[in-house]
Amino acid sequence: MFDTVGRLFSTAEHELFDMNKATLSGCVDIIVVKKSDGSFKSTPFHLRFGKLKILYTKGRLIEIWVNGKLTHLKMKLGETGEGYFEEIIFENQLKQKELPDDEELDIPNDNGFDTFGQKKIATPRWVVPPSDKQDSIKQDKQTSEVGAGGGFMQSDAPKYEVSLCGDPSFFSQNALSQAILFQKQKISQAEFDAQPDITSNPRLVLRVGDHYLPWATAARTMISSCAFGTPSSPLIENNIINLATQSMSSPTSFSRTLETRIPIRAVTVKKSIRPSSEGLLMLGLKPGVNSIKFIVKDDFGDQSIEGFIYLWDENKKIVISDVDGTITKSDVLGYILPLVGKDWSHPGIVSLYRNIERNGYQILYLTARAIGQADFTRRYLSDVTQDGEKLPEGPLITSPDRLMNSFRREMIQRRPELFKIAALRDVQSLFGNKQPFVAGFGNRDTDAYSYRAVGIELQSIFIINPKSEIHQLTCKYKKTYRKLNKEVDKLFPPTYIC
Repeated sequence: MFDTVGRLFSTAEHELFDMNKATLSGCVDIIVVKKSDGSFKSTPFHLRFGKLKILYTKGRLIEIWVNGKLTHLKMKLGETGEGYFEEIIFENQLKQKELPDDEELDIPNDNGFDTFGQKKIATPRWVVPPSDKQDSIKQDKQTSEVGAGGGFMQSDAPKYEVSLCGDPSFFSQNALSQAILFQKQKISQAEFDAQPDITSNPRLVLRVGDHYLPWATAARTMISSCAFGTPSSPLIENNIINLATQSMSSPTSFSRTLETRIPIRAVTVKKSIRPSSEGLLMLGLKPGVNSIKFIVKDDFGDQSIEGFIYLWDENKKIVISDVDGTITKSDVLGYILPLVGKDWSHPGIVSLYRNIERNGYQILYLTARAIGQADFTRRYLSDVTQDGEKLPEGPLITSPDRLMNSFRREMIQRRPELFKIAALRDVQSLFGNKQPFVAGFGNRDTDAYSYRAVGIELQSIFIINPKSEIHQLTCKYKKTYRKLNKEVDKLFPPTYIC
């Protein structure tokens, strides 16, 4: 009986430990800048699934949909409901070096991990096949794996791994691209067990050593292994021989240098919240605003959170706007009154922001509210209407922290600039040496401090009070949004004229 009670407590403790620690869900809008060299750089992909959507996060993948289309990019869920990418770090294990024919090199395996970050039992050896004979390929074991440039990585047995990376273009990629795509969508045992119909997924790919096979082809190999006890089928062995033959037929493949035979190995897999330039390219973004949806498949159906991702060029000019007390008339009532349908926005702000946008500037909305309030804040901004006009579209940057941490920093510590400066500098870094920020609107000294920290001139910082009176730091005269609107072409000259 005591054993049963102990097992029950142990199970309950385990379930509580694995439970999602976040409550609210949401995501921060993302800014992607296309550089002059064609590469891409983005702000972090901050998103969080709360327990109201996903109770247990372990082993779950996040699909990324852009403009209604599923992308090849995937994320994983952390224990507090946050999303992250797995970034693979590669390094060259062998440098270019002159070698005599038939020489074998022992590769130091300092970290004890193989090509894809898996623990190894034995240190592999790189065998340099002779360039003039195919029948002298050296093998210490019955099976072998082909290295990155045609040499052989000797190991005890082939390793079987699966991934959902099998789109039509996968098999035409180079070895490094295949390795990265495979690892990003690799399936763990928990994920495999949670998807009974995974073997019917046409994207399923089997990796044996360094070989990638679609499941339709690989199923024959697996059945052979199970039914007849053969660890690798003739199909795999023939592929290995064919690859070796093709490599040795090239006059430069097995020259006396290792320039074309440098094996590339992953030394670590780390969490990241920014995809690479290649990953951003896979999203298929169009210039301007794009919708983005993050979907997790749960036992109770698909759970999703939505936001926007903006693609800009390096010449974009940005006007920053705080939300609480700047668009709304006060910080606290700005939270509450919109919930009961009360408009609590400063008069004239919509017309001013609209005219700023028409002159070629982009509005960026910045608030220290928590990520769990992002959806509510987005809806509020889209609902603000004055004289038949709505606020212009623009990315909403919120704190990535959970509700209590953000509330404490904003309302108790009164230090929202800690987050705002960091967020603005992150956006600024996307533009290299260019200054994207031209002006900022806020309602506190901390807003002015944040804007100055990213290089905005004093005359371009506007601070508004609850009476809708605006102060410029270099001018003692009070203005309003409506008065500023009359001077909009002077304060914000059209960019197509500048």
